[in-house]
Amino acid sequence: WAKLYGTSNSSSWSIISKWSSQFGKSWNLSISSSTLTPFFAFKNEQGDIKTVFANTVLDQDTWYHIAGTWDGSNLKIYINGVLENSQDESGSFIDQSTSYVYLGAGYQGADLFFNGFIDEATVWSRTLTQEEILANMYSMIITEQEENLVGYWRMEKGSGTTALDLSGNSNHGIIYDATWSADRMQFVPAISLSSPAGS
Repeated sequence: WAKLYGTSNSSSWSIISKWSSQFGKSWNLSISSSTLTPFFAFKNEQGDIKTVFANTVLDQDTWYHIAGTWDGSNLKIYINGVLENSQDESGSFIDQSTSYVYLGAGYQGADLFFNGFIDEATVWSRTLTQEEILANMYSMIITEQEENLVGYWRMEKGSGTTALDLSGNSNHGIIYDATWSADRMQFVPAISLSSPAGS
């Protein structure tokens, strides 16, 4: 979930990415600053960048659920659970860079900082179906029942400098130059950070 709350001088604003000029580029879920349309991109092993754009022009101060998938053939982007665009990008593989995973940032010459709010982000090592994306939009993920969930950041803690990964993989993040906000999406049920997944 993401909500724009202003602009910046970057060419795009990354929601979540594994995208760095220094450490390499793998994939990037982002928003074009010129058109205010979300896009999902990956860099293949040949160095080509493949990108699919959504049709929705985002409004400021409005929450959107934005998801990108690639199954080895079809590169897709969904807005609020609706498939907006799909294109054939078969015959290549995502470049396995050593970049960190960034929430609200990416590094491509200029920093691709996101100016707004992000509430809940996930990374999977398999392709979610549209039905799964819809089912997870407002519901807490039961991590013990899911396979191939790499990272699950709910941003529910409300204080401190750590973004807890609730996937069980301990991919906790360090928060830089961001602040917590009470403006967030409501999920059912609410997570307890004293649970095993949230500790």
